[in-house]
Amino acid sequence: MKIIPFLDFPIVWKVLGRTYIVYSGYLNIPFIAGYICLEVLFYLMTLLDEILSSQSDDMMLKGDIIRVLTICMGALWIDELYPEVNVFRRALGDSPVSNREVDKALEDLVEAGFIDVSPRIKAGERAEGIKSKLVKLVNFHEIAGRVLRDERVSRYRALLRFR
Repeated sequence: MKIIPFLDFPIVWKVLGRTYIVYSGYLNIPFIAGYICLEVLFYLMTLLDEILSSQSDDMMLKGDIIRVLTICMGALWIDELYPEVNVFRRALGDSPVSNREVDKALEDLVEAGFIDVSPRIKAGERAEGIKSKLVKLVNFHEIAGRVLRDERVSRYRALLRFR
């Protein structure tokens, strides 16, 4: 919990599982909101660095999902994400993962604030479209800047150049 001195009466904000209590003499919402946004972004980038550098299987999968979404410009349909993650992993010599494992990692990434998964209608051959889920990175540009310098992404991109 972080206490920010700005109001005489408390205002509580909950952002990404963190609670902010704001106190003091006046309410400067743009300043407070900007402060919280910067702190949340710093928190996300620190967590992203931990995920990308981790060698544990579950963190590696979360990192691979973020890497694949970044390579694919920040968004994929869920039915496209499953095979893309496995293509990425196989290209780098890792074992494939099940859709269930990907779903579990997605839940954790949604909870952490990295991605958004929302039900949408995907264009298809039927007039009414196909119900699916769109998986997209939140703060794509900030995340992409770090992910595109990642060693696993560099190795994957080098493999693509030689094919």
